[in-house]
Amino acid sequence: MTDAYWGKYGATYDAKMERVVGKSLIADINDALEKLPALGKAVEFGCGTGHYTGAIAGKAENVVATDVSEELLSVAMKRFASQQTLSFQREDSASTSFKDGSFDSVFEANLLHVIEDPGAALRENHRVLREGGRLIVVSFTTHGMTRWHTFKLALRFLRYFGRPPRHTHTFSPDDLAAIIESTGFEVVECRLLGETTKAVYAVARKGGNS
Repeated sequence: MTDAYWGKYGATYDAKMERVVGKSLIADINDALEKLPALGKAVEFGCGTGHYTGAIAGKAENVVATDVSEELLSVAMKRFASQQTLSFQREDSASTSFKDGSFDSVFEANLLHVIEDPGAALRENHRVLREGGRLIVVSFTTHGMTRWHTFKLALRFLRYFGRPPRHTHTFSPDDLAAIIESTGFEVVECRLLGETTKAVYAVARKGGNS
């Protein structure tokens, strides 16, 4: 299962992932998140070790950071033990305990491409957002990469993480925009980030005014 796969890397995940995708791409993702407007009351799905949690915390009134892996959540909780605007809880992104319209913003980084049913998670995102709420998605991808850089990325992943989870996806901006729109969102932007390694970055809204 996905939680068992990633959970065993809790203490080393950040360093390993930086070596796999590179500091430059991570910096580009953080730069995009820095440009976001105020996020209000936010929830993060798939927070992992909290690598991007800090990037959105400064934009939000408060953040509920969630993950299916207790091991990863434990690392994130220790990382932000003194931050009062952050809380952590275990949740399955496709079936959560939150009430309809609970949040102004939903954020998820590098979640949709490693779960079996991205559409189920996006439908749940839609449910827990208020009208006019914002969805922010980041997803590593091989789309737009050369064959050589894709090959080297695969070798690095195998070196640091072993064989990838059974259910993995690689989205182009068009692919990601289509699946987001199919679950009821209006896509505001969807584009590639990075030079040699890539991520798709998307912002969407749930009806109303963003």
